[in-house]
Amino acid sequence: AYVVDQVRDKMIGNEAAIGVIYSGEAMVCQEENPDLEYVIPKEGSNIWIDSWVIPKNAKNKENAEKFINFICRPDIAKMNFEVNHFTADFYCSKVQNFSHKQFDKIICNPPYFNSTNQKLMNENKYIRSARHEESLPMNELFKAVRRLLKDSGKFYYVHRPQELNRIQKSLLNNHLSIKTMQIYYDSKTNCARAISLEIVKKDNTQLLIKEPIYL
Repeated sequence: AYVVDQVRDKMIGNEAAIGVIYSGEAMVCQEENPDLEYVIPKEGSNIWIDSWVIPKNAKNKENAEKFINFICRPDIAKMNFEVNHFTADFYCSKVQNFSHKQFDKIICNPPYFNSTNQKLMNENKYIRSARHEESLPMNELFKAVRRLLKDSGKFYYVHRPQELNRIQKSLLNNHLSIKTMQIYYDSKTNCARAISLEIVKKDNTQLLIKEPIYL
């Protein structure tokens, strides 16, 4: 069954032999139908996130920000995990102080801008924190990744192509290396807009540059 919202009912009712489903909903299905099994193909699967955004012309921006702050509160986020049957462990800590365990994979969409030019920093503390390295400098992030990543683990990182030299220098300082890189281009201007990197715990490794993607 290659559907989205309907897949849960189809699998519970034995109307399909296989279907693509969110991990949280798979748990719900198994509660209703114990004959179901959730598997990830050996070839791998996709990873996604759900995000809250505020439209640029929103009439109630202040309340929208309050709602997002509320839903991101650690106690509320934990409740959200439990209600939706997400099985991932939940931690709330600055990555610089995190020391609970090591990971096979770490995925990060970091602040894109450094904090050297105070005039360019947004007055809104939440936007400033998301966009600028004010509370998470690049080198501190990579230092934490080096500590938290298992020896055979992989770190997936997205950033601006203009920062590639700085990224490479900071990675080497922390004994990390880029294993693969993919560049995303603007299809109208042919200019590079973003890079995604697969990073490993090695001082030196051969770099594979994947086929470019045009958006």
